[in-house]
Amino acid sequence: MDNKAIAGILYETADLLEIDGQDSFRIRSYRNAAEAIEAQTQQISDLIGEPKKVLAIPGIGKGMLLNLQEMFKEGKLSLHAELLKKYHPSMLELLKIQGLGPKTIALIWRTSRLLPPRDGALATAAFGQEVGESGTSGPVKVAASGWLQ
Repeated sequence: MDNKAIAGILYETADLLEIDGQDSFRIRSYRNAAEAIEAQTQQISDLIGEPKKVLAIPGIGKGMLLNLQEMFKEGKLSLHAELLKKYHPSMLELLKIQGLGPKTIALIWRTSRLLPPRDGALATAAFGQEVGESGTSGPVKVAASGWLQ
């Protein structure tokens, strides 16, 4: 697992934690760790066997070190997997929509309590055709596939 992949998992975990309404300090710790790992010229996989070197990286604390060790030992981060199971991986796809951030997605999640449906009928019934504004790109619509566009 290279630094880019590790950082990606940490960024996704931070976004999912924000959707879940978790503590902002915890969310920030995942984002800071992701940024620190992205900035490293040396691969974390080369350092993981030496905890003191990993802890010397600004933005990596003892808790994050345990997360990194879990990722290398298990091949995944259990918190990330739990949040993906709860919110479905498709919730991360919504972040790609301009104007939809984790807080807006959390609001959609909490008010609708539905996952993006497979056929689009449920989203259309819940939201109608227009579900909101997406910055300057115009209205966000429910596609036939059930995804918000």
